[in-house]
Amino acid sequence: MVSQQSFYPLVPETPQRLRTLKVLIVGGGRIGSKLAEDLSEEGVDVKIVEKDLETCNKLAARIDALVIKGDGASVETLEEVIEDIDVFIAATGEDHTNMMACQLAKLFKVDRIISRVNNPEHKRVFEELGFKELVCPTDLAVEELKNMVLRPKITSLLHTSVGEERIMETKVSNKKVIGKRVAELEIPRNVIIAALFRDHEMVVPRGDTVLNRGDRAIVIGKKGEIEEFANYLAKE
Repeated sequence: MVSQQSFYPLVPETPQRLRTLKVLIVGGGRIGSKLAEDLSEEGVDVKIVEKDLETCNKLAARIDALVIKGDGASVETLEEVIEDIDVFIAATGEDHTNMMACQLAKLFKVDRIISRVNNPEHKRVFEELGFKELVCPTDLAVEELKNMVLRPKITSLLHTSVGEERIMETKVSNKKVIGKRVAELEIPRNVIIAALFRDHEMVVPRGDTVLNRGDRAIVIGKKGEIEEFANYLAKE
């Protein structure tokens, strides 16, 4: 059982602090703590489970969240804190801990389960166990470095572990598209221009939106098609 002394509430609960989305993060390391901090600032009700007492104290002093000292891969800890959780995130640096924590979250019938996968070779095991929302820092780093080498004008913002969807940011510099309306572009079937950034402002593109030199385009689409289109927009 997790004792009451293991909880570190930072501020009293008030009606003003009631939040709709409730997230439980297992692992208070670099990734877990930063995620907790950012989510809390967005108004999310965050709980963090961390084994190390010193780390718990540091988290409690820094983040507006409920910090629980305990083992996130144990039934005894989770059964005390997992009730009414909307999203469960396993964010430790140990894949076997994340895997066990996710299995327990499934047992407790959490709707969404997201896991960090430290070793890319373990992704298949997670997937075979039914976990599809996976984030592999190694894969993300390799993808970003590859883009920096092969496509220096294009930034890969996100690639998902479900399907082949990508989100990329690219500079508009191709003379063939500058001055053209979005409706006039030959955009691949599985690609869309989601937003344009110009003069420090965001523009939601319509069919009659004209592309300007220096625009930064946020493009969403499937692998292969999106890289080809992003390269086309960025071509000198």
